[in-house]
Amino acid sequence: MAHDSHGETILNFPPLADKTLMVDIASVVRSVNAARMACSSPPIEQLPKGERRSPCFCPLGRALRRDLDDSLLLAVGTQHLRIGAFDADTGAVASRIRKAWGLKERGIGRESEQFVIVPLPPELKQFVIEFDAGKLPEFEGKVDQIEVAQLDSLAKRLWNITIAQLRTTRSIGMNRKKRSS
Repeated sequence: MAHDSHGETILNFPPLADKTLMVDIASVVRSVNAARMACSSPPIEQLPKGERRSPCFCPLGRALRRDLDDSLLLAVGTQHLRIGAFDADTGAVASRIRKAWGLKERGIGRESEQFVIVPLPPELKQFVIEFDAGKLPEFEGKVDQIEVAQLDSLAKRLWNITIAQLRTTRSIGMNRKKRSS
């Protein structure tokens, strides 16, 4: 199995004609809410709409980030949640999310002072696979440009990276896998 430079698995998606769903949306919402409550955010009833192949603007990224102040950035990869914080201890935030998801301590990877990764639970990985493959069109929707600009500004301050660069990383990883198949 191939991985990108951040350890994300490079995925090969099945043809869109195969609409068989394996993801349990109720389990996805429960996992999202566990992480939200670990960040002192209220639970959500349903996932917001979002953009395919977008670590920050997919439904999971938007749901996890909703109601958080602009000192915390969450980006959902194919295998991991990337967390960056200005005012909070990034490791402590990651540890609370890890515990909420029932992951062992070895499940946290520190890539820098402000950048930590936490493995996604299986139901969130499956959601990413199916959503990015176009199997969950009911969760697809455009993101308001104000939200994009706010998050882009935060990403630049935290990681000196743009949201477009984060999106490219997720797309490149998926394309590499397709070529190697």
